[in-house]
Amino acid sequence: MKKKILIISVVVLSVLGVGGYFAYQMMMEPMYLPKDLTTKKEYKNLLATVNKVDKENYFELNDGISLFYEKQGFGDTPVLIIHGGPAIPYEKPWNGFDSLLNDYTFYYYHQRGSGKSTRPFDKFETTNFYSNAITLNHTLGIPAQIADIEQIRRKLGQEKIILVGHSFGGFLASMYAIEFPDKVESLVLVTPAEVIKLPSDGDGLYGAVQKRLPENLHAEYSVYIESLFDFGNLFEKSEQDLVNETLKFIKYFEVATNQKNESNPESIGGWMPQALYLGMGAKHDYSEYLKQIKAPTLVIYGTDDIIEQNSVQLYLDFIPNVTFESISGSHFMFYDNPLVFGKTISKFLDKQN
Repeated sequence: MKKKILIISVVVLSVLGVGGYFAYQMMMEPMYLPKDLTTKKEYKNLLATVNKVDKENYFELNDGISLFYEKQGFGDTPVLIIHGGPAIPYEKPWNGFDSLLNDYTFYYYHQRGSGKSTRPFDKFETTNFYSNAITLNHTLGIPAQIADIEQIRRKLGQEKIILVGHSFGGFLASMYAIEFPDKVESLVLVTPAEVIKLPSDGDGLYGAVQKRLPENLHAEYSVYIESLFDFGNLFEKSEQDLVNETLKFIKYFEVATNQKNESNPESIGGWMPQALYLGMGAKHDYSEYLKQIKAPTLVIYGTDDIIEQNSVQLYLDFIPNVTFESISGSHFMFYDNPLVFGKTISKFLDKQN
């Protein structure tokens, strides 16, 4: 994986040239560090009080942002489900929560830039990398995604909220718990993404897929990966161009896992993943920040996941009050082993209560 990052870096630098040195630096170093949202003035507007009345199935936020959501359950205690992808909302509520539906209401919201929520960009008017990258990070990046979770907590009227994050959503949930440690009641991370540290020590999702692809697809896949991370012409692309790139990856993922993906192509976000990648940069280490999480935390891993178990190790090593459970199931264990998945979360929540 480290070699791959190096190759990508060389490709990017050769495309951008000397004049693009600052753009290259932006891609290498993180634009966002944990705690930036609550300490930097540039993000102040993201946390400004929202006075808008919500519409049916939409959280209405400032700056014209609307977040679509679906509800599951009838309980008084809300649980916020943070989807992965990034930018790939779930087409249906998770299975396995039947025993919890009288006590909890699960909110499945579509993150800004994906699904039925607001997509602020189609195509950028200029190709100025520096200014466009800053705009992307502020509008769709990690600070904006974390701020949305905080705004939802306020709208739900909760002093503290229960968060359940899956894959990249697990990473976002952990970032929120760092920014707002006193606002999280319980934290559940379902195979959280291996992006706490980049370059990662493991294969990551892209490397895991390559390992499982048939030999005859390796060369084709390598070309795709180089193209995917060639940011030199990023701002010549449109929202749909970027969605199409994700759809290509989903096809490779299906071959590697021999598992049909349930995602709706129309729900996939294009610019949002780019904002997240640029915000993190190709080189960072957020591990130490995990120590600031106060909420009791459950990390769940599916033993049949394409991603190896060591991908969640940093979460286990650095989050103070953490419990680990491995259960039979794939990366989408809530669909292929819902009963055990639901019981695992139910047991954890019951213990906290």
